[in-house]
Amino acid sequence: MVRSSTTGRGLRAGILSLILLSVLSAAAAGQPAREASSAQAPYVRRGDQVEERYRDLNRRVEQLYQDLLIWVDREAPWLKEELMGAPPERARYGYQILPEIGEDSPPPQPRPRPRSTSYSWPITERMIRDEETRLELLLEGKVQALGRMEPLERQSFYAEMVADYRTVRSGARLIDRHIQHNRLWQKAVALNPGSFEDGTRLHDAVLERQAILEALAAEDLSSFQAALRRIDTVDLRGSRSEVEERLRRRERRLEEQIQLRHDSLKVPDFVRILEGASGQWLIQVPVLSDIQDEDFLRRFKAAVEGHWRFGQEGTEFQVQVEVSRIDPAELYGESGLPKPGAELDVDRHAALFPAEAAALTTGASSVQVRGAGCILLGPQPVQPRVLAHEFGHVLGFRDGYFRGYRDLGGDGYEIVEILPDYEDIMTSPGMGEVQRRHFERLLEAVQSR
Repeated sequence: MVRSSTTGRGLRAGILSLILLSVLSAAAAGQPAREASSAQAPYVRRGDQVEERYRDLNRRVEQLYQDLLIWVDREAPWLKEELMGAPPERARYGYQILPEIGEDSPPPQPRPRPRSTSYSWPITERMIRDEETRLELLLEGKVQALGRMEPLERQSFYAEMVADYRTVRSGARLIDRHIQHNRLWQKAVALNPGSFEDGTRLHDAVLERQAILEALAAEDLSSFQAALRRIDTVDLRGSRSEVEERLRRRERRLEEQIQLRHDSLKVPDFVRILEGASGQWLIQVPVLSDIQDEDFLRRFKAAVEGHWRFGQEGTEFQVQVEVSRIDPAELYGESGLPKPGAELDVDRHAALFPAEAAALTTGASSVQVRGAGCILLGPQPVQPRVLAHEFGHVLGFRDGYFRGYRDLGGDGYEIVEILPDYEDIMTSPGMGEVQRRHFERLLEAVQSR
């Protein structure tokens, strides 16, 4: 084993170089955007600044990984496998890159109440700044502790460093997901802000309705008054009973607004419904896919069919996914088939699939539906319930959650999202379930088209 004094000097030099780099990175982040971005829209220009700062953080995390790899190999080789198990890398997306289909997470009980979630470049930048601070404080503390350690203490020191690295790496990956989310939805808002205005209104309606419900459920005057402070659309003068009656009327109007969004359903012509024995319904959906992995296609089919089924009191509903392969060369013809891993214009790619069936393909940064029923997969692991949610869009259902925006001027846009009902799969992709009313609305829409 190398003498502890030599190890300490090497370790100290490596870590201090990271701390110096962080100071330089923070300074660079405050500089004006590069000239090439000066004519871009604010949401693009601000995003470039934030993403450059994220790349600096990621370089520091990568440098920490490389330094740890050397130190662990030299003094704690038993930790090498744990360290090397998941080196930091940014998720690569492109044509024919498939996600891993994992297991559904059990929904929490009780399910949470509606709450708003926000994404913006200032929020992401604060996350980066917090991670930089965490990294600097963590490393400075380790450097100071190192000088007081006995040789045998270094074993636990390296184990802590590996655990700390994994924490920092996890934080960097969360930031990466925020950046991807901002890039996707801020661009969408800039291209068509009007399509998000209804989402903003409904987002605010859900928050207001939740405040009203909490006021009506308050058992004491103090809780009642606290809830009222979040409500500015109702006349709050008069006795509590008078105020509560006005709150109930307002809550009913808000509920009607929210449900009206859910009631509109346009089912594609390729969706077929067959009635079997009394109370049995089979919903057949043809799906074309250029994905080469047959096992993945089987798992996709099982994920969708496992969720899109319902049986109760003599009534049974079942979605049947009929997957057919289509040759990628047939889609692109003479225009040139993209190579695996190539970045795509996802809207153009989705439009290549015939309209007489749904489609399942790759190339997106995250799983989403484009065009007339084309599911585009991203590289991140995906739960079966999330695939079932996206398939709900293929059937014609809209998102039950609401996405709106606030204009932040030079900082781009703030994307605001809210889930009004955590038990509905179209509202909550990670927790919800397919319910009887989904199938009833589906039958009504098909019978009336």
